[in-house]
Amino acid sequence: MVVGLGIRYRVLKFTAPEFSFDGFNDEYVRTDISLGASNFWRYYFTSGTVMPFLEVFGGIGTTRYSSNSSETVFKENYFQYGGGAGLALRLGDNVTFDTMLNWSSRTRKNNEDNPQNIRTISNGLNFTTGFSIYLN
Repeated sequence: MVVGLGIRYRVLKFTAPEFSFDGFNDEYVRTDISLGASNFWRYYFTSGTVMPFLEVFGGIGTTRYSSNSSETVFKENYFQYGGGAGLALRLGDNVTFDTMLNWSSRTRKNNEDNPQNIRTISNGLNFTTGFSIYLN
């Protein structure tokens, strides 16, 4: 069994050539920057080279959206939780390469100009990969 913390930093840049809406006719460029922290609980069924596991997780974060079509910068906070099953491939004593199929739910809320406290909830089935580093 493992209990851990995760840190997420993501930068996404989306470009659409010749995009047109609301009088905007140009190449559309949107940039998203996310920073989040989460915790997880993972149960390994074996301790060999390939280790199947179950995991549950939860976390919080913030995202900032900006684009060249508007002067407005959108900021939102999110809360996410979920769980899944996966395989960890041991690469050394303290490192694994992980693949997981999980279900997650994310609730997002705009930070500014939101007097009705509107929230967006999205659920999804995800395939994820990554590395885990274990501190003893």
